[in-house]
This record gives sequence, structure tokens and C-alpha cells, in this order.
Amino acid sequence: MSFARPDFENWSDEDFETRSDEVCAYAHSLDLSDADWMSGAEYRLWLGVQRTLRAEDAADEDLLPLVAEAREGGSTWDRVGKMLGTSAADVQRRFGTVDQPAGAAASSD
Repeated sequence: MSFARPDFENWSDEDFETRSDEVCAYAHSLDLSDADWMSGAEYRLWLGVQRTLRAEDAADEDLLPLVAEAREGGSTWDRVGKMLGTSAADVQRRFGTVDQPAGAAASSD
């Protein structure tokens, strides 16, 4: 039996607590292994991953205007990546909608 994925992105931590039956039903519907159940530790890990993904999305939204400002000021993807502790390719993938600074090459700055 398959369950629709709940709209976790818009859930608060309280939603995860009060709607645990819905979360659990969805988690059990995933093909995580040959087992047809998820242990308490796996469930807590899975919830932690969902919360982390939501937090990362929120952080990216907060960083987007700052990355845009840096790019407009002439910062390369390499420099922005170093400031975020990641590669130029990763930050370009995450924030690639940010306009290129005037005169910069689109693929290798």
C-alpha cells in the first residue's frame, strides 16, 4: 500500500509531533529496505533528515539575496563557494538563478 507524501516543507516541528501517525504511515510506505517496518531509531533519523532538509531550504532562501549581492559585486562562484564551505559547482547549482556579474563567463567563473 502506498501513501501520498505529506507536505513536510510547510510543517512546523509541532506538526511533526502532532501528526506522527501520518508521518509514520508515509515512512513505512517507503522502500527503505527489505523490512516492512522502521525502528524507532530509524524513524527519528528520518524525521531529523526531513527537518534538516527544511532548514537547508530556508537557509538557501535567506542566502539567495546575499549571494545575488555578492555576484552583482563581481564575486565569482568559486569565491562564493569558498565562503559557504563548498565548491563553485555546488553553489552554482543551488543559486544558479542569480544573475552573472557584468562581463563574467556563464560556465567557468
